[in-house]
Amino acid sequence: MSLYIVILKVNEKYYIMANDDTTIMWFDSENKAIRFFEDGYNRCHSHNHQSSMSALLHRITFQPSIIDVEGLEYIRDNIAAENPQFVVLHHTSGNLHGITTRHGASGFWRFGKKPRLIS
Repeated sequence: MSLYIVILKVNEKYYIMANDDTTIMWFDSENKAIRFFEDGYNRCHSHNHQSSMSALLHRITFQPSIIDVEGLEYIRDNIAAENPQFVVLHHTSGNLHGITTRHGASGFWRFGKKPRLIS
C-alpha cells in the first residue's frame, strides 16, 4: 500500500512531518496531501492580508514536499533517522511537528511534489 508523507525542509535540515501525538502524518493520495497545504493557505488568504502573509511565511519556513512511500517499513529503513527524535519546529508563523531523518533525506525532498500556494 502506498502512503504519501511530507518531508519538511527547515534551515537545510529535513524532517518527516508528524502529528502532535508523535505519529507520522500520512495521506492516502498525493492530491489529499497537496490539498492539505493549498486549502489551508487559501483559507488564510481569503481571511485577511495578515493571515495570508503568515501562511506564506509558514510555507517558506517549512518547505513541504510530498513523497510516495511503500509503507512504514520503508520509512524506517530509508528515511527516518536510525534513532529518530520527535521535534517541535517553531516559527512566528506557527509550529509543525517533525521526526528527524537520515543524511540522504534531501534527495527525497528534492524529488517530491511541492504544493503551489499561488496559481
